[in-house]
Amino acid sequence: LGVAQCVDAGLTECCTGAGGISCGAYTSSAGSGCYCDTSCHSFGDCCDNIADTCLLSGTAMITVSVEPAPPFPAASEVTVTCSAESTTSSTTFHYKWLQFCSNDEALLVTSPFYTGQSSTVTMLTNVPICADYVRCVAIDPQASNGFNIFDIPIQITGTGLNAGLQSIPGNAAVLTTDVTNGYILCGTGAVGADTGTWYDPVGTELTPTSSPVSRVVNTDNAIAGYTSLVGVAVTPGVYTCEMPNAESGGLDYHTVALYPSNFFQVGATLTGEIKVSSALLVEVDVTSSVASPTTATWSGPTGAELVEDGSTVFQISSDLMDPTTVSYVHKLVMFPELPGVYRLEVGTEYYTADFADQTIIAPASSFYFLGYIVGSDFSVTCEQLGDSSIETQWLLDGDLLSQGFPAILEISSFSDTLHSKSYTCRNQLGGGEIDVTYLAIVIVPDDAIIIDVSQDSAPTAGMQHRLYCNAAKAYTGLSEDPMFTWYKDGAEVSGGDGISLVTTVSGTTETQTLTFDVLRTSHAGDYTCEVSLSSPALNGPLTVDAIITVPVSIATPVLSVTVSPDSAYLTAGTTATLSCCISINAAVDTAVTVSGLWTDPSGGLISTGARDTVSNVEEIASNEYRFELTISPLAALQDNGTFSCSVTASSSDVLILDSSSTVDTTLYLIPPTPDVSLDKDAVLLLDFEPYDVFFLICTVVSSPDLVSVTRSVVWNRNGTLLTSTGDTTIVETGSGSELITSQLNTKDPDIGVQTYTCEATIDLLLDPDVVQTADAIVTVNGPVPPYPPVDLVTVFSDLANVRVEWRIPLIAYTTESYYIKYGPGLSSVTASIPGSDDRTAVNGLFEFTITGLTGETCYDYVVVAVNVHGEMESDISMFCTEELPLGISFSTDGLSTAGYNNFVLTCKVLEEEAITTIPIIQFLGPDGNNADLDPEITLTSTQGSEPFGGMIVTTYTLQLSFDPLKTSHGGNYTCAAELRNIGSTSGAYTVVVAIDPLDVMITRIPDNDGSNQYLPGSSLTLSCSAANAIDPQQYSWTSTCSGVCFVPGSDTQNVSRSALRAADNGVHTCTITDYVGNYGSASTTVEVTGRPVILYNDSPQPMNILLLGDPVYFEGVSASTLSVGTVRDPLFNDITNTEFVTIGGSDNPGYLNASISPSTTGQGMYRVTMQDENGTPYELLVGIFPPGYNVPINITDLREKATTSFLLICTTTGSPPASIEWNKDGYAVEESAEYSFLQELIDAPTATFTNSLLVTSAYVEAYLGTFTCLASDFQANGVEQSITIEGVNIVPSNRIYIVGSRNENLTCSSGVDAYQIEWYYEGSQIDISIGSAPLTLSFDLVTDVMNGAQYTCRVTSVIGVQEMTYNLSVAINIEEIEVSVIGEVMTDAGCDYSVQCITSFPEGITILPISSWLHITESDLNGTRITNEETVYLANRTIVLTLDYSPILANDKMGITCQANLTTPARPYKIIRTTELSLTIHPELDVTIDASPTQNVAIDFQLPCVAIGGIPPFQYQWSSNCSRDCFVTNQTTSFVNAYALRLKDEGTFTCEVVDVAPCEVRIQSYSLNINVKGVGLYLEGAGPVEPHSIVQVDPSGSIGNLWCISAYEQENIGKLHSPRGVDLTGSTSGPTRTVFSNFMDDPGVLIIQTVDFTAEYNGVYYCAMPDENGQIRTLDFGLYSYDFDVPPVIVSIQTLDYSALTCASSGSPVTELAWYKDGVRYYGPEEADPPSFSLGDRVDANYTSVISLNQNPRDLIGIYECSTGNIFGASSLLFAIKGLTILQGDMITVMADSTTKIMCTTDLPVNELQWLLGDQLLFSSSGAMEIELTVPLDGDDEYTLQVFTCKSIHTNGNQTASINVTYILPSPTPSPTPPLSSEPPTTLYIIIGAVGGGVIILALIVLIIIAICCCCHQPVGPMLFAHAKMMDENTSMYDEAPRRLSQNNMVVENPLYSEEFEVEGYPILPPPSVGDEIKPDPVSINA
Repeated sequence: LGVAQCVDAGLTECCTGAGGISCGAYTSSAGSGCYCDTSCHSFGDCCDNIADTCLLSGTAMITVSVEPAPPFPAASEVTVTCSAESTTSSTTFHYKWLQFCSNDEALLVTSPFYTGQSSTVTMLTNVPICADYVRCVAIDPQASNGFNIFDIPIQITGTGLNAGLQSIPGNAAVLTTDVTNGYILCGTGAVGADTGTWYDPVGTELTPTSSPVSRVVNTDNAIAGYTSLVGVAVTPGVYTCEMPNAESGGLDYHTVALYPSNFFQVGATLTGEIKVSSALLVEVDVTSSVASPTTATWSGPTGAELVEDGSTVFQISSDLMDPTTVSYVHKLVMFPELPGVYRLEVGTEYYTADFADQTIIAPASSFYFLGYIVGSDFSVTCEQLGDSSIETQWLLDGDLLSQGFPAILEISSFSDTLHSKSYTCRNQLGGGEIDVTYLAIVIVPDDAIIIDVSQDSAPTAGMQHRLYCNAAKAYTGLSEDPMFTWYKDGAEVSGGDGISLVTTVSGTTETQTLTFDVLRTSHAGDYTCEVSLSSPALNGPLTVDAIITVPVSIATPVLSVTVSPDSAYLTAGTTATLSCCISINAAVDTAVTVSGLWTDPSGGLISTGARDTVSNVEEIASNEYRFELTISPLAALQDNGTFSCSVTASSSDVLILDSSSTVDTTLYLIPPTPDVSLDKDAVLLLDFEPYDVFFLICTVVSSPDLVSVTRSVVWNRNGTLLTSTGDTTIVETGSGSELITSQLNTKDPDIGVQTYTCEATIDLLLDPDVVQTADAIVTVNGPVPPYPPVDLVTVFSDLANVRVEWRIPLIAYTTESYYIKYGPGLSSVTASIPGSDDRTAVNGLFEFTITGLTGETCYDYVVVAVNVHGEMESDISMFCTEELPLGISFSTDGLSTAGYNNFVLTCKVLEEEAITTIPIIQFLGPDGNNADLDPEITLTSTQGSEPFGGMIVTTYTLQLSFDPLKTSHGGNYTCAAELRNIGSTSGAYTVVVAIDPLDVMITRIPDNDGSNQYLPGSSLTLSCSAANAIDPQQYSWTSTCSGVCFVPGSDTQNVSRSALRAADNGVHTCTITDYVGNYGSASTTVEVTGRPVILYNDSPQPMNILLLGDPVYFEGVSASTLSVGTVRDPLFNDITNTEFVTIGGSDNPGYLNASISPSTTGQGMYRVTMQDENGTPYELLVGIFPPGYNVPINITDLREKATTSFLLICTTTGSPPASIEWNKDGYAVEESAEYSFLQELIDAPTATFTNSLLVTSAYVEAYLGTFTCLASDFQANGVEQSITIEGVNIVPSNRIYIVGSRNENLTCSSGVDAYQIEWYYEGSQIDISIGSAPLTLSFDLVTDVMNGAQYTCRVTSVIGVQEMTYNLSVAINIEEIEVSVIGEVMTDAGCDYSVQCITSFPEGITILPISSWLHITESDLNGTRITNEETVYLANRTIVLTLDYSPILANDKMGITCQANLTTPARPYKIIRTTELSLTIHPELDVTIDASPTQNVAIDFQLPCVAIGGIPPFQYQWSSNCSRDCFVTNQTTSFVNAYALRLKDEGTFTCEVVDVAPCEVRIQSYSLNINVKGVGLYLEGAGPVEPHSIVQVDPSGSIGNLWCISAYEQENIGKLHSPRGVDLTGSTSGPTRTVFSNFMDDPGVLIIQTVDFTAEYNGVYYCAMPDENGQIRTLDFGLYSYDFDVPPVIVSIQTLDYSALTCASSGSPVTELAWYKDGVRYYGPEEADPPSFSLGDRVDANYTSVISLNQNPRDLIGIYECSTGNIFGASSLLFAIKGLTILQGDMITVMADSTTKIMCTTDLPVNELQWLLGDQLLFSSSGAMEIELTVPLDGDDEYTLQVFTCKSIHTNGNQTASINVTYILPSPTPSPTPPLSSEPPTTLYIIIGAVGGGVIILALIVLIIIAICCCCHQPVGPMLFAHAKMMDENTSMYDEAPRRLSQNNMVVENPLYSEEFEVEGYPILPPPSVGDEIKPDPVSINA
């Protein structure tokens, strides 16, 4: 730090050390700022001065590091190294070490200073000294004594031993000297006093109070965590320390052997045992005294002593095994890389072991060890020790193996099963034998198993995923296979729950695949594959493991968007809700966070604002979410386009990877077109005369869903706005709402066709206004003569003067005048009355005064109306000079329709004001009485005054109010006024009441399901009603029925008949007259048809009824129109037309009436005969009995008797005897040759009868069925009972047996008592039974050959012989025929491959299926490469078909299909079952690196190695020749990543792929040379930084290193400039600093750092760097403090000559400006440069962007938008280029005899503007921006349609715009019809809109245009588009647009078009298609 910074930090002075302040890190608590440096003693004083503490500016930055880092093991010796680096050139530093504790001075561990590159210090942990931490101080001698420190906290872990300040490794150390005052320390990392316990060799705990022979000293509080053992002449043996372990929570035990120095003796005996582990392990037991255990040494092949140096080649150890015998085990672990002879020496003894294939020379012992790697060859020579002529021998367990001169023992490929074989080398010396034993051991090295783990790429939730653990045996000869165990995060993983473990073998490699059927996020974690190999050559299994991390990607969310409302087109101004439905795969079973965002059609992020509401993502179900965007209101300019919902699913677990998904939905917005319709005045029908009052009603309906809109309606007449002034009134209801009704009341004075337009406008908030119109064509007729005046009234001013008043009903359009003729003979004429121009006087009051009258004379007079077309007189009126000077007038108000209550008749009496007498006035009704005597009429009167004829008169007003108005109120009403003694006058008014017809309907009860046909005796009610009638109502019924009918003459609402008969047939009419006189009628038809019935008590009875009483009354009714019918008594006497029975006759047809006296005519059954409407007679039985004879009828039994004959016996009781009827299957049984009825009295007291039905038919069918006995009494009370007689029956019926089913039965039974039952099979009897017992057939097994077999059951009984045949149907369950193809699903071309087709079939199949391979031809099977073998196993009904490929080829069919065909009697056609095995045959391995060889610098770059073909998984190995430390080292993944790509990453990169295929190992590689180019920015920890991007500095004022990277190979290149242009390169102070990467291993990098960066330094910085060609490139970027938040603003868009647009922006930070044209991203013309982007003011961050424009005017026109934004806001600005425009639009209509001006303008630079008519140039203007056309139109013009074209001529193209000018000729007189033209007819397109159910009416104006054009034989242009009108039921008229329009000489679609139709008589050619050129061939139309 500099002094200034030190002072700013509050350090103002040096501490004096007063008060005993030691020299530690200290700041004065007194607030003086005094500071003590912890390194002050290096300068010789306690406290440094401030210059020492705060080094001067520019000194070095020193970095100090220490290795190893704590914690340290307890009771161990630790060596710590401290090293430093400095920004100066120093390579050596001054080091010193300090050791601190909380209550002691610093202790120097080393000398005060050590100078060098690094410094080390050795510490012993848990020594009885204080040590809180150790500090390393490094001083840079070249940096003004700059220094830095590193503190190492003393953290101790575990437990351990040390003795005499030397650590004891393991538990095997021995102290060979007496321990007198020394100690053995047992230490732990735990902190606390009195820790640990010692035990002596016999297990006794030692305490501080133990005997002086051995004592224990524990720790004190100052030095914690150890206990010591101090010995004086201790007892020899092993001592144990028990010490708690803070980490494990358990106890650790440490042992140490203590012996006096004289305990060991010389001359030990060595015995050896060889044990094999993962390497050769020689263990030698020392079993007796030796000089010293430390004298045991190992020597190698060179004789040099082996010393363990920490390498893995040698591992030497000596472990104490038995302290009492001082028995040690000495171990040498030797890896086989160094063969040779090794010797162990202990004292004077030694053992030798040969680890090589060579002869052992001069053995010093008789025992040798031979170690061989498993799988190697074994060859040892038994050398001759004596005479070379004597052979040597090799023996194994006494058996001779080999002999020779010398003998050689050879074994190939040593197997681990040969472990510990003893081979003997025998020499014959001096007649004796010398044997040397060789123990041949097998060595299984640690690398015997090579393991690697891999996994499928891209583990994703919801997908299958596999982990592969490959275990390869590195050596042959291993007999055991490896065992696999998987662990996840330490817990063992077993199969099940969707996890399977499959082990496969390929050569010497075994692979266990752990498969997740469905990978879940909970499966994420670290997986360990542990492989164990057991072998006889190992003491225990050899275990290795490997770890692989499985990150799980969340499955890509499935998104869908719904739009509410659900419509393809939405209406601008309404509200829409977009719902993004999110579905997360169910395999995501851990907690996830789902977030989302919406982007608009411009790509901008949507947040909740004025129009937009964005909801939070809500979970609506498990793994189901919803995210909504509501837009209100919709704007077509902004919302028409594609919205995107982007969703991210993330997890807090780092191993569960985020997943994102985006879904788009497009909104098509249409204007909210209002529905405008016109309701016209129905009376005028749009055809009337000038000044007729008429009204138009315009109804405007718009969507109620519109928000933030303004709705308005205006009226226009011939294009001129109308307002409520004068004769015109506009009344509007529902203003501004979705339903607006506007009524225009007006008069039109002009003759001709006038167009009234209702114009509806919707003013949208964000879009252009929507205007819709509807036109009404009003025709004003003329000329006509004047209308005669009406309502003449005479009013006397005095006796000599009279005033005549009248009204003008209509004005006849011309100036009119009036005069009066009066007097006898109407001879006198007054002067003419001047004509009135007041056209509003229709129905107004006109008056004229006749003066100078004398005498009592009566005058007749008329008023004459005069105009140029004639005169019309009024009716003759009369006045007398003697009459009372009174006048009377009438007026009405309201509707004169019956039923309405708002009709008012007013009489007004006028009296001269000079007369003060009040007249007597009466208002008389049509009956001559006072009208108000009618209760529905109310009379009111008022008196007033008013001006009249230049004077004031008194008025008496009488009003008659009708409530309601009735038809009876029609007639003449007289108003009479009388001045007593003067005279009287009166006037009359006729009230005509209109009828409101009633809607009358007749309801039939019952409705009879809508049928008008009723049975005789049915009841019927007819009800008459009218919903619109006013109560009370009067009813009148009439009918066409004949005779006594129930309808005519009734005056009630309902008419009824309880029992219909023939007399009631006819049409019945009801008429209703309501209270006010309205009336209406309705009719209904009744038709009586069907069987006649007997009525008893007005109710229809059964045909057989029994009646009681005397007399008995009943009636008979029928549908017959004949007066026929008879009644016979029990003795069959005809009593018709007697006193007892009468017939209805012609006036009552179909009716008879009976009054029977049983005492006279007898008791019994009476027979009534009547006919139906067809003349069919019916006999109806009536039983008549006296009272008391009424025992109820009952059926007691119904049974079958079928022994010798077949009888059905129905037993009944009751009296009179029951009337019995028999039915069979619902039909009556009539007595015949087959059926006989028998009756027998069984018991008289109970009146029990048997009623039998005897069946004697020769046909069995007559006996079978359901028989019903119906018994009824005389009162028609009936009972019934049924019995069903069945014949032969077989169960089950209609069943299909499944082949292979067992124990199936067929049972035959009879419903009639049987004599015998028999079964027949194919005509042969197979079983029989006597009697009626059922007979059953049983089948043990159903086979397919039984299909179609006939089994017949024959039953013999009294009714004959019955047979029933059963066709046994056997079916095969196709699902039980299974075909499966078994084989590997993946192989490699060139491998042998075998696959099996297994076909199984059910039991009972007698013909075996035939299996075949569909894809193998017979010629293939005859070859040698593909063979087919079929084996049939009938025991389990399985066929195995084997297919062998030797080998399989890559072009073999990869879908192996097997088909089984089965044809059996149970299946008349083949059963075909086919199964396919999808086989993957991998092609040859091909490798490529999928990347471009040239890359830009400063990017994160991935180099993927793509392997195509082969069988995954593959093994990858990357290498490169890059000379620097590039991003590719020794990776084994399928891709490598480079971060901040730069020049040092150039080079050739090679990917080698190993494919371990089933047949061979394939290796392919691919190399790619990577070159970098350009310049770029990169932010450490964040990634590439795009130019113009913003880098925000965090609140601390710093960011990570920002690299400015160049592809130019040079050191120290690049410049950094501040916003104000200051060169900051190389700066080391200030908020922005730079440093070069000063080494050629990373050239071209300028590192930028920030420190204490604040807002005052905000701005745009730029880095200037050369690219790969040395060309300087500038990269600008914004550096801004954390709180910098100025939103951007687009300041302006400008253009000078329309060649380019310039956009300027302000605000910071700013992103790049983006251009749009017509809502689509725009980059300028293809041939032009892309838009530029440049910085203006770097401090204020003002940017400009210039975009080139297309110079063709047609492509130049559009709306351009410049847009920008940052994290604080967004801004955009529009610029419209319209081009050529005709201000009046594309169509205008003008009147004849007028002049119209049309203006054409352009906003583009133009050479010339022209007006053309067709191809004719009218005139032009050079250089002008606008041009006006004056069109004179006079009555002689022959055109009614002209198309004028405005054309602009530009340098790079032309532009045109056309306008159709339509005008109306002044004369409607048609021109003479011209001769037919020889030219082809014109195709006439009539384009209409579909208005529901409307009637098409061509508007008159269209017909006139067509007629005139046709008659004139003039061309009407290349295409005539006629507008059509359409009128619906409400007579509303609409205008629709043509289907296609002409634009730029091309045909384009009109979006408003709806439908085409053909005009009869004219050919309709196919309409032009979009893109067709319009050919200007003139055509004519003959109309």
